[in-house]
Amino acid sequence: MTVCIGALAAKSKAIVMVADKAITYTSYSSALLQWDVTGLCKILPIGASSWHVLMGGDPIFALQVIHACETSLLDNPGEAGNVWSMMDCVAAGYASARQKRVEEAVLRPRLVDKDALVRRDAALAPLDQRLADSVADAVGQFQIDCDLLVCGFDDQREPHLFLAV
Repeated sequence: MTVCIGALAAKSKAIVMVADKAITYTSYSSALLQWDVTGLCKILPIGASSWHVLMGGDPIFALQVIHACETSLLDNPGEAGNVWSMMDCVAAGYASARQKRVEEAVLRPRLVDKDALVRRDAALAPLDQRLADSVADAVGQFQIDCDLLVCGFDDQREPHLFLAV
């Protein structure tokens, strides 16, 4: 179990962030690994912005989301100043990382890719319906074991906390 806490303090002039140091990792095969890591910090900055992420669950997935956000902020640095833009940035990073995981865990083992499902060339034979149904079911049931608590300040120095799951 992970504990991540973000709280407003000093009459909303500060955000206090606390996280444990335990890592719980569930692999694609549903194997559960759990350990305490002394040097681990589960509170990570999003680039040079005033935003931080507290992560629970799969740390590799969390790092992929943070990296996607950092890349987006390099292209659009103004995103970090607005909470709504930052929420969109984190949501897009989460969706992108999830799509990569779905491709790795669901599509590749079935020897298909996203284009074979979404943009099937009319000159090709249609996909076997059982395969298409199997993929649709697996994608629908695919779960990411990672929650992110995002804390930071906008350009007006207003504090914000939001959850990405």
